[in-house]
Amino acid sequence: VVDGLIGQQDVVIKSLGSSLKERTCFSGATDIGEERLALVIDTSQVIDKFFSTQDGAEFRAQMV
Repeated sequence: VVDGLIGQQDVVIKSLGSSLKERTCFSGATDIGEERLALVIDTSQVIDKFFSTQDGAEFRAQMV
């Protein structure tokens, strides 16, 4: 649940490359200015991974 947004920014997402391809929870990385990089999270992958765990299964059972 998101309570609010602090701001909005248009970004260009670059691939993480073949060496980090196995890290499925990240879509890529972007330059956020002043020579700083930010990893871009693939929220659907994070949610899928969570629900595939025991804690996620218990959480899902409570939601029904």
